[in-house]
Amino acid sequence: MRRLLALLVLSALRLSGSYAYKGTVSFTGAAGSTQNNITLVFSFSDARLKTAANGGAIQNLCARDSANVPCDFVVTDDATCASLTGSYTWGWDTYSATAGTGLVWVRIPSYTTSGVMPNVCFGNSSISTYQGGSAGAEFDTSTKLALHFPDGSALNAADYSASGYNGTNSGATAVAGKIDGAGSFQGAAGMAIGANKTNLQCPTSFTVSAWIRLRSTSQSSFAWALTQDYTTPRSSPFANYALMANDSGANVWSFWYDFGGAAARLTSGVSRDTSWHYLAGTATSGSQVLYIDGSSAGTDNKTGSFSYNSSGVFEIGRNSDGSEAANADIDEVKVACTVRPQSWIQTEYANQNSPPSLGSIGAVSGGSGGYAANPFVIVEN
Repeated sequence: MRRLLALLVLSALRLSGSYAYKGTVSFTGAAGSTQNNITLVFSFSDARLKTAANGGAIQNLCARDSANVPCDFVVTDDATCASLTGSYTWGWDTYSATAGTGLVWVRIPSYTTSGVMPNVCFGNSSISTYQGGSAGAEFDTSTKLALHFPDGSALNAADYSASGYNGTNSGATAVAGKIDGAGSFQGAAGMAIGANKTNLQCPTSFTVSAWIRLRSTSQSSFAWALTQDYTTPRSSPFANYALMANDSGANVWSFWYDFGGAAARLTSGVSRDTSWHYLAGTATSGSQVLYIDGSSAGTDNKTGSFSYNSSGVFEIGRNSDGSEAANADIDEVKVACTVRPQSWIQTEYANQNSPPSLGSIGAVSGGSGGYAANPFVIVEN
């Protein structure tokens, strides 16, 4: 009997360096055409994704983006969980060590119209360093700002892109968002990203996007989702770019942009309401487009070059002097120094509007199958 005990212990110890569990995530496919290096989000909820101290299989936590998240959690094409393949990099929106729940953003190098189904492997006592890449690696190099406002209970103004342009909050509060948490901007509340943030002053082209839910459609002034103001306090031209609900006379969504001191406004013709909507604006010389929920809602063809002032301030929820505020909930604010095609924006909208969940979880063949948390087997004589 003692020999059986020894064999069982040695077997468990040999397997303790491998991943115990595996599931798959089904990303259903890009809209229109293959998207390279696009970032998508998925969720999970399973008791096995609690930490070992809470009865789960996650063995070690790592600090990333000022949060403690699983080290031994990887996204890979390898069905055996023996290696990292597929070139995925990932970051975290939220993680609960006590509930086994979370939201993960993963950069997919080649997302085809037929979709991808990467494996998620977890539960490996030998992994104590973060496997998903450096801060901001879940986004492509064109992404210069990415605010998630995670968790919905305490407003987190961290920038999850590689820029690290964290916001300075002035009166905004945390609320439930389109994707987990969001910022609620009411009254004069706003959030400044700061002056002279050169990464946000895209030289030739840009895409700005955000989810926004108005609290009322009766407000009499502009309802800013985000704006890069030209000067502080603002002067004419007052904005290099902005997404907003227009003044009450028009009561529609609009997109502002400036070429060499000549500000222009692209009005959508789509009436604003109090539901969540995904707004995206793209601009380069000769082509500007406003998208609402993935659909083109207006186009323009202004020409020229962008000009920026080093004292300009990027604001969320209001303009720079606070005279016009949003009275809205805002989520997932992003800036990219490139023009995203409509197929990209449609793909983002579809994914964020209904993120997939980690599928059925099972033991990895040849893996530790749950012994990683406690590899010793007790057998009585």
